[in-house]
Amino acid sequence: LFSHLFNLYRSKFEKIHVFLYEDFKENPKEFIADLCNRLDISMEGEVNFGKRSNSSFSTRQLEYLRRTNSLKEIFERSGAGKRLFRKNIQAAEHLFGGNKKFHFAPALRKRIEKHFMSDNELLPELIPELKNSETFRKYYLSDN
Repeated sequence: LFSHLFNLYRSKFEKIHVFLYEDFKENPKEFIADLCNRLDISMEGEVNFGKRSNSSFSTRQLEYLRRTNSLKEIFERSGAGKRLFRKNIQAAEHLFGGNKKFHFAPALRKRIEKHFMSDNELLPELIPELKNSETFRKYYLSDN
């Protein structure tokens, strides 16, 4: 419900810039140029957008971590348990990846979209630059 957050920011700050993550994802170089331009800064050097240093967990890793976290209270009763728990988490992060990325089930995705839709439809009136944003329409409005 971004409109509430935006209204809070508007009450506290004179100037607010809104940047969509989806714009960054679709065209990172253009996004960075726009960001620098709006903030009146310059950036030196090149950014390697192909290199990921903080990649997402796979579905397999998420399931393993969910189960492991349910046992955290037991592990945390001793120093050795804490160390074992930490090593277990590190193993999940680095040793068994998997290629299948996490996605919400289609029915849940629809419920989430429906929940946020009325608030999303308010945003172009609050943030005029969103009226011309193809990315905003594509990801956040109902006419998709």
